[in-house]
Amino acid sequence: MIDLKTQLIMALNERLIPLFVNRGFALISLSADERKSREIRSSFPMGRLRRTTEDGSFQIVEIQFDKYGDAKFRLNFGTIPPTGIDHPVKHVEQWEADIAYLPYSAELYSFPFFMKWFSVSRSVGDASEKVRKVVDRVVRYVPEVEAWFQNGKAGPHVRFVGRRLGE
Repeated sequence: MIDLKTQLIMALNERLIPLFVNRGFALISLSADERKSREIRSSFPMGRLRRTTEDGSFQIVEIQFDKYGDAKFRLNFGTIPPTGIDHPVKHVEQWEADIAYLPYSAELYSFPFFMKWFSVSRSVGDASEKVRKVVDRVVRYVPEVEAWFQNGKAGPHVRFVGRRLGE
């Protein structure tokens, strides 16, 4: 029997990933260094989604799973400028940066006020139906991710992380 997290990953690969690909994103695998980390492999089993804007910036979407192996996730997203990121530890080139390096990004939650991740209940019931409902919910919220990329507007399921430069 396939565990809930595996079922969820399969459903996201079937429904959410193609939605982003149709919007111009490409699925980018984890780097060799990232694959060496068990925690990163567990948290980001699908890699990242990336699209290049007209000015050369990268718009990144990460599907971050619970590091303890539960069938729950959130979306992290942000924009990496062509010049890379001047992080307090070092300058990070654009192509090697991820959301964690950004001083300002956003997260998509099932319920942002409580920072509740999208999750599949372990209660009794049809697991495939519960997985489908979770994937349906996140698919409905993808326009909020796009609105944030287009105009910085936070929808009801978006939570800002960090501060914009100059604030």
